[in-house]
Amino acid sequence: MGVLRSLFFIILLMLPQLSLAEVYKWTDAKGQVHFSNKPHQGAERHPMQALSSVNNPFIDLEKMHQEIKYTQKNGSMIVQGHVNGVGMQFVVDTGATFVVIPPAIAKQAHISTRNSKLITLQTANGATQAPLISLPTLHIEKLEQRNVQAVVQVISPDPTLGLLGMSFLGAYHMSIDHKRQIITLEPQP
Repeated sequence: MGVLRSLFFIILLMLPQLSLAEVYKWTDAKGQVHFSNKPHQGAERHPMQALSSVNNPFIDLEKMHQEIKYTQKNGSMIVQGHVNGVGMQFVVDTGATFVVIPPAIAKQAHISTRNSKLITLQTANGATQAPLISLPTLHIEKLEQRNVQAVVQVISPDPTLGLLGMSFLGAYHMSIDHKRQIITLEPQP
């Protein structure tokens, strides 16, 4: 029993040392940057800081956690976005299957509905048909998705207002901070 107690005491003394792992950074002959917890010839000790200090070009931490400011209008959350570089506003709508853009934005963004399949949508005003398209690029703040399914339809007298539906939002875990008026989006695994 005394041996176990001594071993336990030694482990407790070593725990602070074990928790101070070091990270080493080096660049190989091809110019690729590496990080490791084991020293490598020519490696520099990387100071222990937040994960974002690593600057790994293969991991974009900004895309992993994005806070998006929204405004309230008539009880709806409104965010700013761009479709093919054309600015517009979106009502955040987790009940909408697709992103919806108005015809005026589709025209400005050079998106044709000519050969698009018509789909039936269930709206608050009943069933309606609209062309299903693919948006080459959709930006909400720093988040970008390509080839997002969307429909072209008027939802408001405002020709720059659309819906940000699940064809975009479904790729993320979403949380809302109503006090700060922030939507936090993190990619789904």
